[in-house]
Amino acid sequence: MARSACSTVTGSTAGEAQTVQGRVGSCASRMRNMQLSLKERTSLKNIWLATIVTLVISVSFWLAASWSADVNEPWDAQCYLTVLYPASLALTLVLGLLFQKRRWLAGPIVMFGQIPCVMISSEAGPLLAVGILYSILLSIPAVMLSWVACVICRRMAAGG
Repeated sequence: MARSACSTVTGSTAGEAQTVQGRVGSCASRMRNMQLSLKERTSLKNIWLATIVTLVISVSFWLAASWSADVNEPWDAQCYLTVLYPASLALTLVLGLLFQKRRWLAGPIVMFGQIPCVMISSEAGPLLAVGILYSILLSIPAVMLSWVACVICRRMAAGG
């Protein structure tokens, strides 16, 4: 007769009892592994959902900023460094709360939200590569700010 790994068999000898304990232990180990993978899958779904929501909000933010400043590219606005960039950093902090583990992801997503905005409002020309490089450079302070905010949030949650 074939026995499954999670079945329990009562035996009269010590060897059979150890075999049963080994099988029960193996079953418990497999159950723990299944629970971890379920948690990981849930976490992955949350990251994807947070990424999509952050991307939609950030592209909408940059489209509204471009439209209100009457420019095709957000970084061409006169108030970019004084108003729009600090506002995008604040948006990064708020949207970072959507992510449970990787809060720093909000920074690059918000900054790279300018690229679809440029592609929607104007053509993808040769200067788009410069815009991507500009977004990379602007995302560095956003990542650092998100990381610092994450550390502060953890310390506040820990009560210290």
